[in-house]
Amino acid sequence: MNLFLIVGGLILLHCGYSSHEYHTVLKTKNSFIPSEIIIEVLIGIVIINLGALRAIQNRYRFGITHDDVVWPPSTFLLPINLSEANAVINSLGVTEHEELDTRRDFIDVKQKRKEYAEWVAKQEA
Repeated sequence: MNLFLIVGGLILLHCGYSSHEYHTVLKTKNSFIPSEIIIEVLIGIVIINLGALRAIQNRYRFGITHDDVVWPPSTFLLPINLSEANAVINSLGVTEHEELDTRRDFIDVKQKRKEYAEWVAKQEA
């Protein structure tokens, strides 16, 4: 997890606790929240937003049909151009119909059993 998100969350928790304690002490008076607590809330929100922006960074992926590491073409967002986006997906060894090809309803069980039997035969030989 991103360190910015943790620190920002802890700061916001501290702000909430400080505000609760402040209002508990001053139950008889009608007063505003101290400026220190408001500044702490703003700092916490800014830190959480920085953490959220760092969390959307693209990471590398492993290819499915090969053992190479595939790095994204851009650091934070994939290209909007569909041909470039498909090139990135194809570099992983995935087809555009991968979701349909790997559904249980469309898998040929007899073919898979035959492939497994051949694999077992190769392992035993």
